[in-house]
Amino acid sequence: MPLHSFLGIFLVLLSLFQGCSREDKEEYAGSDDSLPPVSFRIVSVEPEDAAEQVSIQTSLKVVFNSEIDQEAFYPGSIFLLQNSTFIQGNHEDNGKNLIFQPQYNLSHSTTYQWSVVSGIRNLNGQMLETTTRMTFKTEDYVDHIPPRLLLVTPQDNASGVARDSSIQLTFSEPILSESLNAENFSLLDANGQSVPGVFNTSGSDVIFTHRQPWIISGNTASKSAPGSQTSAEISSMIPAKNPLRPWET
Repeated sequence: MPLHSFLGIFLVLLSLFQGCSREDKEEYAGSDDSLPPVSFRIVSVEPEDAAEQVSIQTSLKVVFNSEIDQEAFYPGSIFLLQNSTFIQGNHEDNGKNLIFQPQYNLSHSTTYQWSVVSGIRNLNGQMLETTTRMTFKTEDYVDHIPPRLLLVTPQDNASGVARDSSIQLTFSEPILSESLNAENFSLLDANGQSVPGVFNTSGSDVIFTHRQPWIISGNTASKSAPGSQTSAEISSMIPAKNPLRPWET
C-alpha cells in the first residue's frame, strides 16, 4: 500500500476516535443521570444548637435542601425533651420545611434537647441518614408587674398602739430586701422627724423595727408610712429610681 494511502486512512480513524470521545464527554456533562446524586440533608435549624434566651413560645423549624415526601413523613420526626420528659406538640411539613410547635409555652431559664430523626425522605426517595441532636436554653423570667401593698399593721389612724410596736407590711409577692430604704418608707415622730429603724423581710412580709419609742400625741401614735396610704398613693411616694422590687426567683 502506498504510504500516502496509509496516512490518509490513519487520519480518518484518528478523527473518528476524537469525535466519539468528545460526544461521550458532552453527554456526561449534560446528563443528570451521569452526576452523583445530592444527599438529602438539613440546611438550617431554628433555634440553633446551644442557643440561649430562646422565647418560651418558640417553635422548632428545620429546613432541608429538597422537598419532603409527605407520605413518608411521620409524627416524631422532631421530638423535644426536657430532661427525660417528652414535650407534646404538633408537626407540620411544608415543602422543604418541617415545623414542631409545642402544645404549651416552655418554662423559663430551662435547657431543652431536641432531635431531627433519621428516616425522613424527600420526593426522590432519598432518606435522611443521620439523627441530628441539639440543645437550647429559654429566656429568663422578667417580672413586669410591680408589687402591691395588701396589709399594714397597725392600721391607719389606729389608737392605743404600744410605743415599741413594729410596723408590719404584707405585699402581693416576695420583696427584695435591698430595695427597702428611707426613700420609699418613712416613720415620722410628732415633730415630723424620721425615726431610724431596720427592715426584716420574709417572703412577702416586711417588718420595720424602730430604734426609739414613738412620741405619743394624745392617744394616737404619730406615724407616716407607705402602709398608711392606698396602693396608688404608695406608688406615687416611691421614686422611680428606687422602686420596691420583688424577689426574683
